[in-house]
Amino acid sequence: MTDAIIYWDVDFENEETADPIEEDAAPEQPEPAPGGTSTIDMRRRGWYVFPVEAYPSPDGKKGEKEPLVPWRTMSSPRHAWGRKWPGIANATGIDCEKSRIVVIDEDAAEAVREWLGRDLPDTHIIQTHQGHQFYFQAGDWGIRNSTKIAPGVDIRGAGGYVVAEGSAHGVGGPGTYVRVSGNTDVAPMPEWLATTILAAQAAEKAGGGAGGERFEMPDDIPDGERDTTLFRYACSLRARSIRDHEAITLLRDAFNRCSTPFTERTPEEMWSHVCKDYPEGRERFYMDEDDDEAEADTEGEQQEGDAKLPNGWGRVDLGSLLDAAEAGTLELPMPDVGDTADGVPLFYDGRVNGIAGESGGGKTWMALAVGLQEMRKGRVCTLLDFEDGPATAVTRLVDLGGDIGMLRALFDYRQPVKHDPKGIRAMVKEVAGAFVILDSTGESMSAFELKSNDDGEVAAWFTVLARPMARSGCCVVLLDHMAKSSDGGLWPIGSHRKRAGIDGAQYVAEVIEEFSREKNGCVALKVAKDRNGARPRGEVASYVRFTHPVDVQSVSEPVALEDLDLNGDGYAVEIGDDLHIEFGRGRTSAEAAERKAEKAAKALARDVAELNKLNPSPSGVRDVMRRLAWGQARASRAWKEWSDKGK
Repeated sequence: MTDAIIYWDVDFENEETADPIEEDAAPEQPEPAPGGTSTIDMRRRGWYVFPVEAYPSPDGKKGEKEPLVPWRTMSSPRHAWGRKWPGIANATGIDCEKSRIVVIDEDAAEAVREWLGRDLPDTHIIQTHQGHQFYFQAGDWGIRNSTKIAPGVDIRGAGGYVVAEGSAHGVGGPGTYVRVSGNTDVAPMPEWLATTILAAQAAEKAGGGAGGERFEMPDDIPDGERDTTLFRYACSLRARSIRDHEAITLLRDAFNRCSTPFTERTPEEMWSHVCKDYPEGRERFYMDEDDDEAEADTEGEQQEGDAKLPNGWGRVDLGSLLDAAEAGTLELPMPDVGDTADGVPLFYDGRVNGIAGESGGGKTWMALAVGLQEMRKGRVCTLLDFEDGPATAVTRLVDLGGDIGMLRALFDYRQPVKHDPKGIRAMVKEVAGAFVILDSTGESMSAFELKSNDDGEVAAWFTVLARPMARSGCCVVLLDHMAKSSDGGLWPIGSHRKRAGIDGAQYVAEVIEEFSREKNGCVALKVAKDRNGARPRGEVASYVRFTHPVDVQSVSEPVALEDLDLNGDGYAVEIGDDLHIEFGRGRTSAEAAERKAEKAAKALARDVAELNKLNPSPSGVRDVMRRLAWGQARASRAWKEWSDKGK
């Protein structure tokens, strides 16, 4: 191929069909953008472009622009978009992130100079309808798109686009965007400019957003308050997911506000400490302005000469486990809470477990029944109730046969209404070792003002509430509402992070027969997840039967049928108020494997019988496939079994 300039005749819906056309052979090639650079020049720079329509606003006072394609996915350095929208695409958009450029876009004359207090270095400059665009190479600074970073100044970076030279504006006609610099090269982003932009973006992010109140940094930090103030400020940045380099820039500025220089830790060391101890999330979720424990805490920091690293990063001694493995006695932990008829319990102690199901499916009833089992063994049962009230909980426990004296001593009821970091820490210490029911995950996250479909916020909720209780020795059971899904509905509503958060067993309550205070019923507890494989996924761990005791009385006088259920012997059967819950047999892993093998053997026997019916007898696997329209695997199994039995 010659060195002629290449255009690409591209269908935007199917870019892969592009055919190269030499310039000399392309009489209908797109013209250069009015007033300057053509899209060919942009392609030579490696810029990712896309078509834009510019038009006046309804009042005619300003220009509007509309990308003609989904530009984040379809921008490309190869598009000859003029052929697709002739007469409509009167402007060119440049995807800043893909093109690796950052553009400082001023909407008013001298706005950039007033913001920075100095001139920008020589670079590629485009004059717009109201101001200028200053192009810089993006480098590795990670500058994102943001608007109104300063009065009359926007930053076009990652996640944004800019309208290119030669494009129409909408009110100024073609040629509104014109290069005014003699330099056509895009200059590298200087460090001083990058840090200024990053600091402004971080300050903008820390000053608002969904977290509500923000930590206000004083102009001057007096002695005696430096460590606490700086640490709390760092936590507020972490809580708002400020990126590392932005946060460190802001911390450096905060360090400079100290009356006496703070030298105990560098900004980098303080940020590292905060990131280690506080997951990303909302400020109100992780921080409390009255929380004394939010001050810098050096407990657990590695001291010079210490062999053990903090927070689990040190090497774990595996000697006892390896000894057990060598002796053949090493076993994974198995469920040990929640007795069932088959002798295999339901839940793992010291871990986070769960039951999901539809409303009215018996989740809370079953959890309370297990709680009664534990209380009868002398263990405290804690109910964190975000859905109902104490009267309902007590009534249900009494209906299940709970002794009042035992409930007074061992039933711990709590009804949180909002997030409180200090309250959570105190609660975790108080309930250590208990059987804990949390009803429900979704309502708890709502009380914390977190979204159950947000991965980060779900992970944060587990980190702050569920996991600390499990680490304190609690058997934690989370109750949650059911999701309708393509895999049979084995997981609760919300983010997939809920799956990762369960490190014990997760069950789905599937109603087999509805129950009520007047009616017996049955629920199948299906395994959605079992960390150590005590039961296989999808199998029934227990058929839970809900039954009412009955009082049988002789009927001495005729009564209406709607008042009493009469049997043929002249007795009335009345349903009692109490409820019995029995965790019946399900299927263990061995039983499930045996059942699967039995089904496979029966299916194979039926297939062999089909081969016996063929006349003439089959001559091979391919003959079986052809005559019975079976797949190769099925035909091969049947042929082998049929042949081994002597045909």
